[in-house]
Amino acid sequence: MEQLESGLKSLPKTSMEVILADYREHCDAGRSRGHADAEICKRLGNPKVLAQSHVAQEQLESLSGSSSTKDRSKVLVGSLKAVFILAPLNILLFFGPFLIVASCLFVGWLLGAVFLGTSVYGFVVWFWTQALALNLGVGSFSTLFLILSAFFFSLLWAYATWLITEVLVNLLVRYFRWNFNFVLNKKGDPHYE
Repeated sequence: MEQLESGLKSLPKTSMEVILADYREHCDAGRSRGHADAEICKRLGNPKVLAQSHVAQEQLESLSGSSSTKDRSKVLVGSLKAVFILAPLNILLFFGPFLIVASCLFVGWLLGAVFLGTSVYGFVVWFWTQALALNLGVGSFSTLFLILSAFFFSLLWAYATWLITEVLVNLLVRYFRWNFNFVLNKKGDPHYE
């Protein structure tokens, strides 16, 4: 129980107390049936793995409830570490495709920023060279139209990238949940080892 408690220290106090109370109740029920403490502990499994699985489950639950991007990314990285600790093979199966998707998202956000910066720079240059000099001819307005089109295209690009990012993060969370449940079921299977 001490190992389990030390592994759960990163959880909120109330969550930790509920989990420990459940395991104490399980141990008391086993003792009342005449089982030895060693047998009860063996059936429960490794306390470190149990603690890691509870921490990962708590992180996945808090990921769904958090609203800010900073909180979600912090919890996402923590749950990623927890899932990889529970199932090291996931690094090989998941990390390659994850890097490809993450780099595509990075390029999408980078292109959006470049489009936006270029259109704002173009507008500033147009304003200083054409509007302030009162050199407003047909070519000047077509240039302004082109600059505004690029600006709104960059906003549309950024919005689409935001939506794609949200969808991919939600898919990643669903994968973590599925993988977490899969790993826990395998760890509880006596034929697994």
